[in-house]
Amino acid sequence: MKKTPNPELIDEINPEWDDKMFDRAEPVEESSLPESFKAMVRRGRPFKANKKISTTVRYSVEVIEYFKSTGKGWQTRMDDVLKKHVESHQ
Repeated sequence: MKKTPNPELIDEINPEWDDKMFDRAEPVEESSLPESFKAMVRRGRPFKANKKISTTVRYSVEVIEYFKSTGKGWQTRMDDVLKKHVESHQ
């Protein structure tokens, strides 16, 4: 049983891909696109300028309660306080 397309959902600018289109498709790296365009295409999440490291640390209840009481973004504020401490002790 063949699926009948809904005429209201047909998009002539961006048609639904058929088997022939998938057969002709090729990876960007192997395509005939300009190198400047290929350089812009990257899979995955973009890199952040300031990388952070995931770790497990135990803090006292008072410290966590204080920072949580300051509202959303408390982890970032806690990181800022620790950065200032590091800078002042170098």
